[in-house]
Formats: sequence, structure tokens, C-alpha cells
Amino acid sequence: MEDYCAFLFLSEQANITEAAYNIFRMFFNAERANGAGRLRCITTIRRKVSPAMREARGLPLQIGSIPATDATGDPKSVCFILPSTHVKRDVSFRGTYDLFFAALGPDADGTLEPKNYHSMMHLKRKMVTCPLQQPHFNFDGNTWTVGGLVNILLTRGTYLEGLVIGKPEYASAEAGLHADSNARAGNFFVPCYADGLLVGRIVSPHWLTNFCCPDLVVSRSGS
Repeated sequence: MEDYCAFLFLSEQANITEAAYNIFRMFFNAERANGAGRLRCITTIRRKVSPAMREARGLPLQIGSIPATDATGDPKSVCFILPSTHVKRDVSFRGTYDLFFAALGPDADGTLEPKNYHSMMHLKRKMVTCPLQQPHFNFDGNTWTVGGLVNILLTRGTYLEGLVIGKPEYASAEAGLHADSNARAGNFFVPCYADGLLVGRIVSPHWLTNFCCPDLVVSRSGS
């Protein structure tokens, strides 16, 4: 399964680079022990996994030639898949597409996807994926309200009472990807204010959670 995941990650998007895969692999493997279940290096994926995947599951390739751009050059060989081959594959999977369509819209059959159909991601997708656009958002199993109040007990015993909840956001790429950093790109931030001034942010990391607490408070100074 991990090999298939790596194959799709490298094949589906034209702008995926080796550096992007290595970052993805580092995050994925960080909390997994050595051995099975880890993503393999990009050389192994390209030289062993990808050819095997294409041979076992890929559509048949046709080989042709095109003239060289240089008048003195030799024709170049290219591999391609005929449009008719794509159509045949799509028609054979029509039943699969129908299942996806049946799970969409207000009249969706919840028995097709009983787990995801009743999830917040399915029922209130905008609230879950774009919390900064919503007056309410779900965090740590509770519904929070922008402009509402929250009390925070710090690990050293300091109690912060009556902080005002600001609009949540996700950390940008500028936050970086350092494993020892309190805040990294993609982390979920909830800013907290007192008397109109930013006191700190509650940070909920998505990646490398074993390097820090699941939810921590970062002060305005970054400590």
C-alpha cells in the first residue's frame, strides 16, 4: 500500500519534485518504526516500484516516432496511450463512477459510505476546511466561537483567564518544516487576545506530532 501511495504521489501531478517527495516521505516515516509500513526512497520507487505498477496495472503503451527538432538529428521515439484505450477503461469502470455519484447531493444514500457520510467533513465541508471564514469552528472536540472567551492552563501552572478567541488560520510555507520548531507549515493556529493585543496562539500540529505536545501555546515572542 505504501509503494502504491508513493507511485501515485509521483505520477499524478506534474509539479511534484524529488524534494517534495522527500519532505512527504520524512513526515510519513517520522512516526513509523523501521521496516514495513514506511515509504521507500525515490530511487527504489522509480526503478522498481513504478515499472512493476505500470506493467501490472497500467494501460498498454503505443510506440511511435517524431521528427527531430534539429534537421540533422535522428527521429525520437515516444510512448503514448491512445484515446480509445482511455475510453475503453472508463466505460469498464462506469459502475464505480455511479457509486461515487450516488454518494453526493442531498439525496445521497448514507449506507454507501456510513462512516464518512455522517462526518463533519462531509456534512459541513466549508466549516472544516475553511474555519477562518466561519464564526464557529471545531477544535479539540469542541465548538469554538470567534470573539468568544477561553481559559488556558499552561504546563507551568500559569492560568490565563478570559482570553478572546481570534480567527483561526493555517500556518503558511514561511513557517518552515523544521522538526524542532514549535510551529511548522500547515499547523492550525488559534490566536488569543487580551485587551485587543495578541497574547499568543494555540498551535495544533498536523505533522511530526511526536516532537511536541498535540496542542501547545506559543507566545507572541515565539516561545
